[in-house]
Amino acid sequence: MFQRSAVKPSPNTAIHLLLDKSDSMGYQVNDTRGQAMGTRLPMALEATLALALAFEGLSGVNPGITAFPGDQDGSVYRLLDHGQRIRQRAGAFSLLANGGTPMTEAIWFGAAALLRCREPRKVLMVMTDGQPDDMVSTLALRDRSRVVPRSDRAGRFHEALFV
Repeated sequence: MFQRSAVKPSPNTAIHLLLDKSDSMGYQVNDTRGQAMGTRLPMALEATLALALAFEGLSGVNPGITAFPGDQDGSVYRLLDHGQRIRQRAGAFSLLANGGTPMTEAIWFGAAALLRCREPRKVLMVMTDGQPDDMVSTLALRDRSRVVPRSDRAGRFHEALFV
């Protein structure tokens, strides 16, 4: 009998998804023909859940989700703490669009949540449709983090923020 060992890398990554649920996320979305497709928030929430479910199924990936703003404009709403399963928190994913876009506060919260995770790699993703309430503080926070430019297949550049 032969025995073979193989080294299999593990992602070993904590990923925190920040979901914008500001007033503008309640605006109507139209397709290329001008037909109404619904509002932005349910689409963004569905995409966020799809990502979290995909990450949850990967060994070595620890997802967390926070929506912003919370009950007050400068607060956040914890949807899924790191280490929890989405099924445990299914009732938390019923959201209404309201308030401003306190992105700086949300990024601080997401970064703090990631720092409490044991995984050595930490990724913060922001799902938003617009500008933060305070662009200066958000950009300052981004500049303190390691930002890696990424491009999609169409050649459009996006930023991936690593805390």
